[in-house]
Amino acid sequence: MSIETDEILESIYEASEKNDNRIDTVRSLCKVPLTPELLGDLAKNELVHARDDDLSLTTAGRAAAEKIVRRKRLAQVLLYHVLKIKDLRLHEIACEFEHVVFPEIEESICTMMGHPLECPFGTKIPPGDCCKRMQSEVRQVVKSLSDMNAGEMGRIAYIRTFNQVNQHKFCSMGLRPGVVLELHQKYPAIIVRIDHTEIAMDETVGQEIYVWPTT
Repeated sequence: MSIETDEILESIYEASEKNDNRIDTVRSLCKVPLTPELLGDLAKNELVHARDDDLSLTTAGRAAAEKIVRRKRLAQVLLYHVLKIKDLRLHEIACEFEHVVFPEIEESICTMMGHPLECPFGTKIPPGDCCKRMQSEVRQVVKSLSDMNAGEMGRIAYIRTFNQVNQHKFCSMGLRPGVVLELHQKYPAIIVRIDHTEIAMDETVGQEIYVWPTT
């Protein structure tokens, strides 16, 4: 597929998130012209249904669109939380990123960021194969920080939060996948040690951090 067809699939996907598949809505979201030729190619390849004034994705089209959207939103997470890019360049760079990133790089970013559920703007990130493997492989092994006992140590496996403020806090405190920590105290607040630094947090935050217990 071309960059143009990627953009159209992404725009139809975003329109469906708004429950508005009108072609005018898709056109307003799309960065390339919705030409009859491009729409015809997508329909011919059984990726898009065009009916009256609506555009919708086929099963194959939705699968392709989810991959495009996932790459863009993962890029936004990386740029926003790690590289601290928060101006108009965030959108520009993320849009370029979605067209060129390799699957293995996408998975590395997703794993490094703890398999995020949302982008910085609150829209859901479609799960990838790495997210599904993580859920099936570690569900019986990892546990939340709140479920650990004082004195136990663990390596952060992933962080699952819908709270953008917490995401920013985790990054600023150095809480990220791969970091080894010790649970020093559970009450009245959770306190963890990373190297020689102590970090305090409430129990609800501790429930969003999942670790592999270590000896």
